[in-house]
Amino acid sequence: MNPPGTFYTEWDRPVGTDDEVMTKVSEHFGPDSGEATTMRTLLRYRDIYGPHIPLGAAGQLDLILAKSDLAAQLAPNVGCSEDDARDSVHSLHAHGMLLIADDGSLWMTVPPGTPYSAPNGQWAFGGRRRSHRQNSTRSADSHAHAVRPVSLPHLPVWGETRRVTGRQRPQMR
Repeated sequence: MNPPGTFYTEWDRPVGTDDEVMTKVSEHFGPDSGEATTMRTLLRYRDIYGPHIPLGAAGQLDLILAKSDLAAQLAPNVGCSEDDARDSVHSLHAHGMLLIADDGSLWMTVPPGTPYSAPNGQWAFGGRRRSHRQNSTRSADSHAHAVRPVSLPHLPVWGETRRVTGRQRPQMR
């Protein structure tokens, strides 16, 4: 899909079965270590995103879900738990229906090559869910009525999130 933006520049691919990966991490760092917790998160992401995980975008989406009431709002409307609502939001993200903009906000999108995508094979962007860093008042464009293409600003926000680095995450080859 090749989504645009700074949150889609770092990808990871855990190699091996879940049991193999967790055995290696647990032996090297311990089963209750931060590294083991991080790897469990990556393996959960792999179930949702497939083999290639957009680390920055998935992490920012988790941060949005943790700091907002989005999952709580969705759960009763679709008759599921908040955890299932979180996984559903990640699934929509994995399929390109949601993207993280460079300012950390969540956008409803239509991927290129689909019937409602923007002209010339571009991503189409609709309404926006403000990130946890932005004030809670809604801007005029937060619930766009029509899907329209927009350009994404280049404003990285990773300073507020915990980034998974190679030092914290062992290479599994």
